[in-house]
Amino acid sequence: MKTNILKEFLSYLPLLSISLFAAPLAADVSAPNASHVENSVSKVDVVDTFLLTIQKRLDLMPDVAKWKWNETQPILSASEESALLEEVARKAQERGIDPEAAKSFFQSQIEAAKIVQIEAFEAWTEEGVHKVDGDVDYESDIQPKLRRANSELMIQLHQILPMLDDPEFQSLLKERAKVVLSAHSDEVQSTSIESVSAEN
Repeated sequence: MKTNILKEFLSYLPLLSISLFAAPLAADVSAPNASHVENSVSKVDVVDTFLLTIQKRLDLMPDVAKWKWNETQPILSASEESALLEEVARKAQERGIDPEAAKSFFQSQIEAAKIVQIEAFEAWTEEGVHKVDGDVDYESDIQPKLRRANSELMIQLHQILPMLDDPEFQSLLKERAKVVLSAHSDEVQSTSIESVSAEN
């Protein structure tokens, strides 16, 4: 009797072995594609870093507006814009970036910055503010921060330019801009990414 039971048990061993070794293979087939997941995550990181750098520059605009308001300086300065774009083209050339693409991108940043400043001016005008509290020094405080922000934006632009034709990147750019740049109006958001958007 024991001999028959042992023979029967041994007869099932091949099937048991197959099922044990087959299980991990089946799990591998149904597992998500790790490289695809990693690629998607990295694109989100790239987009967010890019947008956060745009945000960093926009964050300086309230102080820029404050200084201009208190010093009765105009928001629009054609000579300053021209000088900045010339510098952008030169630095882009040094980094191997298309100068025209760089100028177009920074022109969008200038326009977005103007909108933020105009919004501040309109609010102060409506409130009857003569001078905004808090002294801001343009040359020692604002200018160095703007230079750093511009340099960081150039680096980020270099990173994302090869991705502009990627539909997934474009979709993420629009989607994440609403989140990362949520402190600003829809007009500021759309203007800041206009030059790198598929609609451009």
